[in-house]
Amino acid sequence: MDNWRDSLRRGLMLRHKDTSIILTGGVDDIWQDTRTKQLIVVDYKSQAKNGRVDKQDYLDDPYHEGYKLQMNFYAYLLKGMGFDVHPTSYFLVCNAKRDDDGFHKTMNFDEYLVPYNWTTAGLEEQLDEMVALMNQHEIPEPNECCKNCAYSEQYAKVVHPEGINKGKIFQRSLFS
Repeated sequence: MDNWRDSLRRGLMLRHKDTSIILTGGVDDIWQDTRTKQLIVVDYKSQAKNGRVDKQDYLDDPYHEGYKLQMNFYAYLLKGMGFDVHPTSYFLVCNAKRDDDGFHKTMNFDEYLVPYNWTTAGLEEQLDEMVALMNQHEIPEPNECCKNCAYSEQYAKVVHPEGINKGKIFQRSLFS
């Protein structure tokens, strides 16, 4: 389990099809259904929001879409590694109590177990698109929602205030 948690050196690992790309992810925890022996993916989340955590609101929150994608990916990796994965995974949400009377060097939490039925629908296609993007010879157009693209564009303007000749290779002129 320690190896599967270590996302920087090990983690869950799966070779993507016939490529040299190794997909990895560091899972927080794995439980096992004692009846079916299926693995159950568990991800720990902490927050400090007023009130109780409503399970459906938690999953419907647009800021938690990445959490669900993360859970889907862990299930995908485990299945690809040959494990039988339970269809329900869980977010163990620790919500800091904000209504306590002062801090007093102690922080109290309420814990909520939020079930999530993971899906790998469309994930294989997204991975194929990712590999195709990495293997293309042209730099893709920047995405206006991407912080890295915005940084790269601003950096290029500082380094080359006169503009970049479109005929040149962008990466070489950006970092030279």
